[in-house]
Amino acid sequence: MSNRTWSIFVLLIILLLIGICPLSAPPASTEEPGTGLKLSSPEQLRGIPLAYTPYAGDELPPSVDLSNDMPPVGHQGKQNSCVG
Repeated sequence: MSNRTWSIFVLLIILLLIGICPLSAPPASTEEPGTGLKLSSPEQLRGIPLAYTPYAGDELPPSVDLSNDMPPVGHQGKQNSCVG
């Protein structure tokens, strides 16, 4: 092998090693990966109006029959669609 071929070979090996093993590693991150969640401050939470229930328990009847609005009872066969 000639000196020029040998020099090119050694140079390629060096470049390959530098590419595989960089001289400085990237800094290790101490932060956990972000989830996109931004927590609200207590002041922001206090500014959100509270939900209210327009019909509290005693205003509703104890039971309601909606069977007139439902289709007739049938056999669902092998469909496994029973929701009763």
